[in-house]
Amino acid sequence: MPPDGVSIGRVDFAVDILAPEFDLEPEHFIMHARSRRKTFADLEQMQTHGPSGRFKSVTIGKQPGRQVIVYDKRKEVLSKRTVEWPIIWNRNLEKMGLPELDLVDRAKSQVWRVELRMGK
Repeated sequence: MPPDGVSIGRVDFAVDILAPEFDLEPEHFIMHARSRRKTFADLEQMQTHGPSGRFKSVTIGKQPGRQVIVYDKRKEVLSKRTVEWPIIWNRNLEKMGLPELDLVDRAKSQVWRVELRMGK
């Protein structure tokens, strides 16, 4: 234990990116040969016999250790009915002179979150 009694166990850094035209393609990720990748297909986009090929997240690495995750933040906000993120996003858009997000229209409001996680 350090002299001040504080030991940081994990540090996260996240950025939200408004990118309606972006398609998450797990095979486009470049990573160390010893890294592991997990993908989660979007089950709501299922056709008759399986996922449509649209992914909602890709995770590279593991915890504890180093990990990068890219995921559909808009989908999470809508499914959990989180009200604070749209307020924050819209304030930032307003500062840039851009219109507010209409979360009903995925084609115009797709937000992806990129998180870098490091932990003991």
